Amino acid sequence: MNQSPALLEPVDQRVTGSSQPRRLPAAAETLPPPDWLDRGQIPCLDGLRAIAVSLVLIVHAMKSPGFPESPVIRHLADHGHIGVDIFFVISGFLITTLLARELERTGKVNLKRFYARRFLRIIPAYTILLIAVAACQLAGKFELRTRDWVAAVTYTTNFLYHPSWELGHTWSLSVEEHFYFLWPFALFVAGIAGGWRMALSCIVGCWGLRCFIVLGLPVLASHETASYYSALAENSTFTRLDTISMGCLLALASRSDYWRGWLDRLTRPAMMFGYFAAICVALELGAISKFHHCVYYSLAAACIALLMWGFIRSEGLARKVLSNRLLMTMGIGSYSIYLWQQLFIHPKQAGWIHAFPQNIVLSLGAACLSFWTIERPCNRLKDRLAD
Repeated sequence: MNQSPALLEPVDQRVTGSSQPRRLPAAAETLPPPDWLDRGQIPCLDGLRAIAVSLVLIVHAMKSPGFPESPVIRHLADHGHIGVDIFFVISGFLITTLLARELERTGKVNLKRFYARRFLRIIPAYTILLIAVAACQLAGKFELRTRDWVAAVTYTTNFLYHPSWELGHTWSLSVEEHFYFLWPFALFVAGIAGGWRMALSCIVGCWGLRCFIVLGLPVLASHETASYYSALAENSTFTRLDTISMGCLLALASRSDYWRGWLDRLTRPAMMFGYFAAICVALELGAISKFHHCVYYSLAAACIALLMWGFIRSEGLARKVLSNRLLMTMGIGSYSIYLWQQLFIHPKQAGWIHAFPQNIVLSLGAACLSFWTIERPCNRLKDRLAD
C-alpha cells in the first residue's frame, strides 16, 4: 500500500487497547488504488493535452484574417490562454508520477537517465524549429533580434520583455525546461517528503511574489518599472512555476491512501461542475490585473488539478470523450503542434498561409511532419532508456 511521508500522512498508527491500529478517518476511505500508480499510461492525459493545444490554437488564430467575427466566438477564444495552464498542471503531474514510481521502485532518481530522456523528447524537434525560423529570417520573412535568438537557445524567453512573435511562445517551454532541470534534482536530494514541502513552498512563494508585484511594487517603484515587472509576472519562472507545482502536489497526494481519499471526495460529479464554473468566473475577471495575478493563477491551477483528477478517476462520459482516438492522437502530437503553430498563425504576416482556417491546417500539417520524422524516432530511442 502506498503511503505518504509520516509528517504529511495524518494517520494515527499508535496501538490502541485492542492492539489494532486506528481506522482512517471517513474522509480517507478511498477507492482502490488506480493501476497506473505503479506502471503504465495515465488515462485522459493525452485528451487533456489535445484540449490544451486546441485552446492555444484558438486564442492565437483569433488574430488572423478570416477568423469568425461572431462576438460570442471571439469572447470564448479570448480565454484560450488557459490552455498553457492546463499544460503546466499536466507536466507537473506526469513528471512527478514518473519520478515517484522510480523512487518507490529503486529508492533513488537516476538523473542521468531522466535528463537524457528529456533531451530526446524536447531538443531535436525544438532544434529543427529554430533552424526553420532562421531560414525564414534569412529569406526576409521574419525579423528577430539578437536577444530573441539568445533567449530561445538558452530557454530564457520567459524573461524577455515583449519577445518576437515567431519564438515568443517558447516562454512556456522555458518555464517547463527550468522545472525539468530543477525538480528531479530536488527529489533526488530531498525525496518524496521534501517534495511535498518544496511544492507547497513554491505555490505559496509564487503567489506571494505576484501579489507583491501588483500591490507593493507600484508604491515602491516608478510606473515604468512597475509595468515592466508586471508584464514579466505573466511569464517568469519565479511567478508561474506554482501552476506546475500544483500538478506535482496532485501527483504526490495521489500516492497516499489518505490524501487520495480526499481527492476522490473533492471530485464528485456535482463538485466538478463547481470547479468548471469557478474557472469560467476567474477567466471573466482576469482582465482586472490585481485579480489576475493575486487570484486567477492560483485558483485556476487548483481547479484544473481537481478537474484532471476527476477525469482520471471517472469511468463515465468525460473519460470516454477524453480517451477517444482523435483527441488522443492530437494530444500525442501536441508538442509538435505547439512548436509550429506560431509560424503560420502570425498576426503580423499577410498572405494566404496566415489566414484562417488554412493557417490551422498548415500548422497541423507541419506538426505531423515534425512528429513522424523527428519526434517519433527520438521517442523510440527515449523509451529504450526506460528499460
